[in-house]
Amino acid sequence: MQSCISVPAVEGGSKRLTIKEPEAVVVRRIFELSASGVSLKATAKRLNADCVAAPRSRVGRRPMWCPTAVRAMLKRELYKGEVIWNRSKFEKVPGTNKRRRKMRRETEWQRIQHPELAIVPVELWDKVQRRLQFFNGLHKTQKHPGLLPRSFTSQYLFSGLLKCGTCGGNLIIATGGGTHRHQKYVCSSYVNRGTCKNDLYIRRDHLQERLLGRLQSELLRPDVIDYAVSEFGRQLRTALRNLGGQVDQMRKRKQDLEPKIQNLVIAIAEHGHSSSLLEELAQHEGEMQNHGPGSFDNVGLG
Repeated sequence: MQSCISVPAVEGGSKRLTIKEPEAVVVRRIFELSASGVSLKATAKRLNADCVAAPRSRVGRRPMWCPTAVRAMLKRELYKGEVIWNRSKFEKVPGTNKRRRKMRRETEWQRIQHPELAIVPVELWDKVQRRLQFFNGLHKTQKHPGLLPRSFTSQYLFSGLLKCGTCGGNLIIATGGGTHRHQKYVCSSYVNRGTCKNDLYIRRDHLQERLLGRLQSELLRPDVIDYAVSEFGRQLRTALRNLGGQVDQMRKRKQDLEPKIQNLVIAIAEHGHSSSLLEELAQHEGEMQNHGPGSFDNVGLG
């Protein structure tokens, strides 16, 4: 949430930050709710129920509060009057004209105190941070970090695949909707934001049994199996034909490169090396290696 905005310090001169009081009221409310023991989900639901404007929105969707947005606000140092510079830098991606943002080490950050920008007292800020750290420690051992997206590494079979029929939001695993603590699928917008009226909880084991049973009955029919085998054979034959053509092109290119490399070597031996000759030789040798025996391993296989 943009609780501070830049305004000109003097006409035509530099700019300075100043507090936007309507947004600052929301920030203070969020910190006070957290300090009093209200969870992130409950805070998001209260803000949505009171129609408080959310800081940002997805394309084509009405702005809504969610637990992650609340957590991000509770950890923002600007709200206690501390401005941090030099957090990140942009580096050019090799071989492209794109730039990629890279976070700097925290020891390189520049922290500047601006008490006039403080929206919440330092005591309240510290109390909220201690509470966040406490719950962070509880959940840290339950996380399963990985290099792939969460839906790929999730222990739940249908993670990222199921949608709510009412609002289109993702179905997530939760417990609730009864006295028994079974794992159940439920709409994330209902649980996290309170913006969907679909309060249906479906037991994970029951849903998986029904979905897998339907898939088995639909996909393991003899006609479907025959079609799948036939289509696989057709695509394999097409890939092998393309592979043969690419191999012929690579062999022809290799035959073209061999005399060029030999001529360059002779020219360097007779007349001495130059940067242009060495660069051309290195380029041809590199291309030659790409057309060597090992280069055929992945040809035509996407």
